[in-house]
Amino acid sequence: MGLQRFFINTSPRNKIMKELCLVDGDIVCYRCAATANGLPKDIALVRTDELMRRILYETNATNYKVFLSGANNFRYTIFPEYKAHRKDKPRPEHLEATKEFLVTEWKATITDGYEADDELAIEQVAAGTGSVIASIDKDLLQIPGYHYDFVKGIERFVSPFDALRCFYKQLITGDGSDGIPAFDGKIRGSVPKFVQRLLDPIDSMTDELDMYKYVCSVYEDSFGNPFGWDFLEQIIHRNAHCLYLLRREGDKWHPPGQKEDDELSLPTL
Repeated sequence: MGLQRFFINTSPRNKIMKELCLVDGDIVCYRCAATANGLPKDIALVRTDELMRRILYETNATNYKVFLSGANNFRYTIFPEYKAHRKDKPRPEHLEATKEFLVTEWKATITDGYEADDELAIEQVAAGTGSVIASIDKDLLQIPGYHYDFVKGIERFVSPFDALRCFYKQLITGDGSDGIPAFDGKIRGSVPKFVQRLLDPIDSMTDELDMYKYVCSVYEDSFGNPFGWDFLEQIIHRNAHCLYLLRREGDKWHPPGQKEDDELSLPTL
């Protein structure tokens, strides 16, 4: 497409040296498009190209895969309010152009039925320690393995225990950016101190069943139980299904100790 590419050859901030870099294309596109609002489209495309090249340079990966979220997502069926607050939010004017650029120039894959985060998780689990996820999305820290924050230039390794703890902490905090309520039914953009204190006991837990039981107790202490445990359990399971990132095709979250979760009959609060 005749786009001139620029690449600043600086020393990499990390010597990750992983075989496969898994790139969160959603965040790459949004960040690059947002910085080019009011500017020519080619500026957004150049910045997208530069960021991709920098990510691969800094991770020293020999191969890469890029993923973008498609229109369909099973979470909308489970929870119709999922990300509903984003519908009226203005989008960067060159966002679609940067996505098309990643598809044509960087061979990005558009997911169907779930999010780019799910595909990143599936690929990381399959690759084991041979891959690194390049993203700034905290949700992905529920996936074990190597992670690279390409904004802060920080690499970290997430152990299986830390990944589990991250997920169960999210069940307590909810996710304000996705419209998923916290343990008390409120949607928050940040975690206040009193909620942070509720998370602390999870740090010492090494058994998933203990984490799950603790989360259930936090919900029950907040809601009370006027409608019975089955009702409250459905609330917890709804949030869990929305927060959980798939580990393989056809995967879904289930409570620890159960091989398969029943179909959800979701309550209306």
